[in-house]
Amino acid sequence: MRRPSLPAARAAARAALLATAAASAACADKADDSGGAPAAPATFEAVRAELAPSCGFSSCHGPPGAALFVVDDATQESDWIDVPSTQDPTWTLVVPGQPDQSLLVAKLEGAAGIPGEPMPPPSGGVNAATIDLVRRWIAGLDAAR
Repeated sequence: MRRPSLPAARAAARAALLATAAASAACADKADDSGGAPAAPATFEAVRAELAPSCGFSSCHGPPGAALFVVDDATQESDWIDVPSTQDPTWTLVVPGQPDQSLLVAKLEGAAGIPGEPMPPPSGGVNAATIDLVRRWIAGLDAAR
């Protein structure tokens, strides 16, 4: 049996490596190995867009009579970060890097001991994917802002 030349062996190894890399890259954007959809990017814009349809109308968190905090297209990230709750100033709406200390997450999850009602009222009801998005966004915020 003849041995392949060194350039041919290198070319074959490079092709195998590229094929493996391409296959890995194709799988890297999936949420998990079960073929699920990729997770939405955890940005403020994604969180605002996710919450606005169910929260950002005039009788709740949309202008003109927004209760406690506003969820609309004009809302900026800084409007939510390190802002004390008007219901209980011992709570902070969004604590950068700490979703478990953030009132926004506690309200969406309907946690015990929160001021006021879970969101949306009467008992929460936000889906797990939305809560995960909010948690990932907060966890990704720099605590040293």
